Amino acid sequence: VSKSIWAGNFINNLENENYNLTNEKINEIIDFSIDNRVLSRYTSFICLEPSLGGEIYYDAVDESDLIIRVEDAEETKTDSIFQAYPNPFNNQTTIQIRMSKEIDLETSSFKIYNVLGKVVKTFEPSINVNTKGLKFIWNGKNDNNSNVSSGHYFFVMNYSGKVKSLKLLLLK
Repeated sequence: VSKSIWAGNFINNLENENYNLTNEKINEIIDFSIDNRVLSRYTSFICLEPSLGGEIYYDAVDESDLIIRVEDAEETKTDSIFQAYPNPFNNQTTIQIRMSKEIDLETSSFKIYNVLGKVVKTFEPSINVNTKGLKFIWNGKNDNNSNVSSGHYFFVMNYSGKVKSLKLLLLK
């Protein structure tokens, strides 16, 4: 998954460069996209599955939400906190978020993903909380209240068109 995320970020950066893309640069994006099996705006219409002999793969999944957008240094304030403690953890971890600006909770999401990109846990903050500071406690259970296995997980916060992620390590 991390290779796909890196490739997606690389492709996203190439596509969003501030100059006109030449045919050579577009061909580089297409080749890199195909080699790493990550769709770009130039290959999004291609969903061929090599294991099916190159046939069209109708069950393709859009994984563009896995691409992590890096905020501008100006937007990241020194009073912002995005951390989990303890991390690594075995019983529970506390995820603390403090932002310099208020977060619109109605358009934000707070989820934990496994390394396969599947949602494990979704957090719903109460509406009456301080929207500049949030705290979530994760006890290593999924949305069905079942224990998840040891391993790496990602807490992902989507807010105001931005994405922040935090790597978590559960050790049992």
